[in-house]
Amino acid sequence: MTERLTDLMQRAVDDLRVPPAPTERVVAQGRAVRRTRRRTAAAVTAAVVLVAGIGVGATWRGTSEVEPARPDDTGRAEDLAGNGPALAVGSTVVLDGGDVIARVGADAVRSLYYTSAGVVVRHGTDAAQDGSAVMRFSLLTASGSLTRLPIELQSAVPSTDPTEPYLAFSTVAEGTVQVVVLDVRDGVEAARVPVPQVAKWGAWTSPVVSLDGDTVYVGSAEGSVSVDWRTGEVTETAEVDVYPDVRGGHTIATADGAPIVVDVATGELLAGTTGRSGMLSLSPDGRYARVGERIVDLETQAITRVGLRGPIGWSPSDEPFTLDGDRLTTCSPTTGECVETRLDLPAGAGSDDVRLGGVTYES
Repeated sequence: MTERLTDLMQRAVDDLRVPPAPTERVVAQGRAVRRTRRRTAAAVTAAVVLVAGIGVGATWRGTSEVEPARPDDTGRAEDLAGNGPALAVGSTVVLDGGDVIARVGADAVRSLYYTSAGVVVRHGTDAAQDGSAVMRFSLLTASGSLTRLPIELQSAVPSTDPTEPYLAFSTVAEGTVQVVVLDVRDGVEAARVPVPQVAKWGAWTSPVVSLDGDTVYVGSAEGSVSVDWRTGEVTETAEVDVYPDVRGGHTIATADGAPIVVDVATGELLAGTTGRSGMLSLSPDGRYARVGERIVDLETQAITRVGLRGPIGWSPSDEPFTLDGDRLTTCSPTTGECVETRLDLPAGAGSDDVRLGGVTYES
């Protein structure tokens, strides 16, 4: 199985290099502070450009103007949709660590995306990652309700924020890039923002985006931008590359050929890696980074070792987890303590049929 930014992460390592926190930084900054900060203009530093091939085709319905925020459109994912891991085996989706089990008909599941309204399931006739299959989207809630969303994509890489009820993606209309934000609760557009500042984005048919709160980061080969999708304001953002992946105001970049985690708004180095090969990833809300068996808290700089092997996903509450056969193992990112649960899964499923929440399988 693959993770988002797999090629970039191959040079990540087993030993974390965590820089000392600067005295002027308040270590215990909360999500509210980060969310306010990431709405400001980002500091300008070097960007890393990745070139890959992705196409996009989409259909949707809704309005074409930015709408006012709904009063109930934010909240922790665990408050509204359960806090346990989500995973899929073939067409069977397991939500909240086994409390909810549903099927997406005869389709195969390709990816799972956490939102505050539930888990968005990307599914289609097969789970191919080559863009040949049209992918459908459904919302699975903690009650077990499965609702189709009015959108179909091929190779596009959509994005969600676990604290928001939205799915973001980009398209090109009459030569102009547009950022589309879809409300997954009712399938209606919350916003569609033109971004004429973006003209080149490598080999993709439309730019890759990353949703983080009120901001959609849009990848560009000439300098990526951030879009305040509620106001339509567009700002140059050098801290993200042509394949942006921003979570909680943090993103993965490179320094001297090695992956690092930086603060998008300030460019501050939060964690880095040196040594042998490994995989660096961010938790859904960006509070934690993982390299191998080590979890670093990006606010406190504390490091916790967890005894997990193989492909590792994240729960919406930032707990790393793995699936071995029917055994689900979930660990605390702060204590390293793990709990094992037996799941009722389809017989005969192989590793290629498994999809873990918190992991993007699009290439």
